[in-house]
Amino acid sequence: MALGDDVDPALGWHPWDRRYPVVLDTTAAVQLGYQPVGNYQTTVGSAIDWLVRVTEQNGPARLPERYDEGYVAHRFEYDAEDRYLRDHPGIDHAPSVQRR
Repeated sequence: MALGDDVDPALGWHPWDRRYPVVLDTTAAVQLGYQPVGNYQTTVGSAIDWLVRVTEQNGPARLPERYDEGYVAHRFEYDAEDRYLRDHPGIDHAPSVQRR
């Protein structure tokens, strides 16, 4: 979700955060016979639909049991994100990750 220029730059950051453009060179894979099933635009919709179905079937996402909350929790600014969404009621959003 694009939040605009007036928000805290840390809002929405996560350990896998990367800025555009993310470039993946698949030259070697193609040379070995890999054939992509589509590009981002044609495949992302079905991936999101699958994630939504899994969430509807299994409930909100949770960190796997083996993760130490002390190690992982501070890496995600859930409270700041929840405050932002509460202060911007016109934004349609999914619920945050469920915490134990």
